[in-house]
Amino acid sequence: MKFFEYALTVREQREAHEKQLQGTPLSSYREGEVREPWLEAFQKPPFLGDMVNQEVFPWDQREAVPEAFRVPLLTQGMADAWR
Repeated sequence: MKFFEYALTVREQREAHEKQLQGTPLSSYREGEVREPWLEAFQKPPFLGDMVNQEVFPWDQREAVPEAFRVPLLTQGMADAWR
């Protein structure tokens, strides 16, 4: 629920991003190419959840969580709910 509450707060940003991408052919994606998430908050969230151990870490302690187990927690509310 906390994630969806957050998602509603960035709806306009997402719509602007989609509008900017209109006319961009999908063929412009190269096979195996990795693209960053559209919202900067997903790239450097304030908190990370460890999906295996169900722990929360601040971004500056991200190395405590193996990359494959990291879940971006974009708000204090999400971090509190994860705990």
